[in-house]
Amino acid sequence: MKLCVLSVLKSQRHFSWPNRTLSNAVRLTIQWPMVDGMPAIAVADPSVMPLKNLLSHGREASSRWRIQHPPFWETFFQRLRELKDQVGVVEAVQILCIVTKLRLVDLYLVEMSVEKILQADDEEVLDLPQRDLAEAAEALAIIRPEETNLLKAMAVLLRVLAARAHRLRAGHAVKLLTAAAEARSSSCHDFAEAFCRSLVERQDAPSQDIAMAAEATAKLVTSGLYRLEPHPCGLELLLQHAARRVQSFTLPRLRQLVDAGMSLKSPASIALQQLLHQQELIAVERSTAEKKSE
Repeated sequence: MKLCVLSVLKSQRHFSWPNRTLSNAVRLTIQWPMVDGMPAIAVADPSVMPLKNLLSHGREASSRWRIQHPPFWETFFQRLRELKDQVGVVEAVQILCIVTKLRLVDLYLVEMSVEKILQADDEEVLDLPQRDLAEAAEALAIIRPEETNLLKAMAVLLRVLAARAHRLRAGHAVKLLTAAAEARSSSCHDFAEAFCRSLVERQDAPSQDIAMAAEATAKLVTSGLYRLEPHPCGLELLLQHAARRVQSFTLPRLRQLVDAGMSLKSPASIALQQLLHQQELIAVERSTAEKKSE
């Protein structure tokens, strides 16, 4: 079995046991502190697990325990290969969710998962949880993004996520946009457009979410991955919405929005610059008045 090293994840932390005689499933893998003896994941044998249990085992190992020990994952991947005929699009997405947190991946299983996504009906993909879709798309952006099939599968997932943009948390969406932009995905525009518009439609979206989305989308503009249409684009609408809610933004958030608007040079970005100047003057006057009263 050939494992690929994900150099982009080399900085990810993992936890080690002191040197002592332990099984391969435990050595250099389990996080301190331990409670009531060994956790179940340290003694479970993935080589005999059915597919559903195996995937749950892998997700716990990668997400909760952050296990990076190669022998652990070699056993896990080997069992997945044995059960490959049972893998459908649901399982394929779960596999990608697991490998996005690993330093070592089995490229055969990644490619198999990509094929399952490309062969799936739209209805099958639509039924998947948006968090899983987002993590799977991020994994495809990290693993060999130059491969055409991986980019095609990422486009499928981003298309589905764009339709659910109103349900996505801003942190997940921005993280996904950043990964997709690094992979130069052609689907960045549609996803960013849908997410910006969804924040406007929510009316009461947190100011932090608006600033994060505007900043991430502005970076797409400078990278040539976001098209500024003749009619108001999603980023322009988001900046207009922010200008109407200027009182809900702190000065740092407002500066973040102004910086994002520099890529547009639109009426909304100019209005935000003027509003920022006004708010800065108010802040200076307030600070001066407080000092005089002391």
